[in-house]
Amino acid sequence: MTQRKAALLCIAITFILAAQGCSPFVENNEIEEVSPVTFWFIKEAGNGKLSMSTLVPPVGFEERRIFNKEVKMVKQFGKNFDLNYYNELKNGQLRMVMIEERLARKGILKIVNSLLSDAKIGPRLYLIVVNGDFDKYMTNALKESKKFDFYLYQTLRHYEKASQGEMSIVNLHHFKNQLYTHFSDPYTPMFQTDGYHFKYEGTALFQDDKLANIISGIDDQIFQIINNNRYLKYLPLPGHSIVLGQARSAVYFELNEKKTALTMNVNVNARNRRI
Repeated sequence: MTQRKAALLCIAITFILAAQGCSPFVENNEIEEVSPVTFWFIKEAGNGKLSMSTLVPPVGFEERRIFNKEVKMVKQFGKNFDLNYYNELKNGQLRMVMIEERLARKGILKIVNSLLSDAKIGPRLYLIVVNGDFDKYMTNALKESKKFDFYLYQTLRHYEKASQGEMSIVNLHHFKNQLYTHFSDPYTPMFQTDGYHFKYEGTALFQDDKLANIISGIDDQIFQIINNNRYLKYLPLPGHSIVLGQARSAVYFELNEKKTALTMNVNVNARNRRI
């Protein structure tokens, strides 16, 4: 009778843990046996597949190298990684997801939903659209610096905190909020690479989950000042041969009486002007 009670007690504890979302299995988190990744690069591979790349992190004195796999779904990448590398993939440190421009134009809803559904991936990771061969850039960048991905992350983080309007900075949480609202469409920063250099190109504008347009130069600057409660450290106006400093905007909307037209007025104020 005592054994029966003990068995029932164990079953009850198991159900309680399951109901509370706790798992009786402890994950492997030994640092020698896991591989945290900082970014993914995702592009089309043909035949309905995705090509996903990342850098295998250093363990001890191990050289960093590119790990690439073709998968049907984003979550397959981790499984394929574990089967082909001696350490277990950990997404908890994922900080950036870079998506090829061609893939972005076809839609990234499945990728975004897959990222959102993974409890181990934080919502603050940065989303970037890339024009060019980023795999080739990784190969060349590794020859110059073993931590180029870390420096890129620090750059994005700096401009997000500075809020000076130099570039569009968007994380997964922000993108999701704009994607699932009727009042706006999402956007991301657009970077371009020729295989040797990686530079900010402008802002990638989406219609729902599909890349629709890219703006750069003065158009990107105007977008920054209208779309965000930020300021522009410098706002160059080449046509007037002037540069405005510390430029801020005040945006006003007015709906006509028939509610058929919406007028937007933008007032730009600057603390100083440089000729």
